[in-house]
Amino acid sequence: ASAFGYTRQQSLEAGCDEFLSKPIREEELFLALEHHAGIEWEYEKEEIVPGQLVEQAPSFPLPPVDQLQTLYDMAKKGQILAVRKYIDSIDEGDSQFTPFADELRSFAKTMNMKQLSEFLKPYLGHKA
Repeated sequence: ASAFGYTRQQSLEAGCDEFLSKPIREEELFLALEHHAGIEWEYEKEEIVPGQLVEQAPSFPLPPVDQLQTLYDMAKKGQILAVRKYIDSIDEGDSQFTPFADELRSFAKTMNMKQLSEFLKPYLGHKA
């Protein structure tokens, strides 16, 4: 629980492989597990038919394209925590985007960044 440098050093000297201070950040935990346990993460693949998401216009207002692009870029890089925080900031910035934010949270909750980026792609106005 302590984040002091000497505590971290003492833990590593005592034989710990990694030291994560609270609050635990999911991204750091997953990277540590991947590194130390040799885990290779597999994400559920869902097939999305091109144009499938564009056929029906969203029933909610969309934030500006620059915000959509930022989300898309973070999702493509797999930055789960950054995506979640950015979704919250969009929601907090203007309540008209709450339905949009809720839709994106469903992707972020399952850590399905590929599906989230595919959802955003048609609304970027250009090939991403």
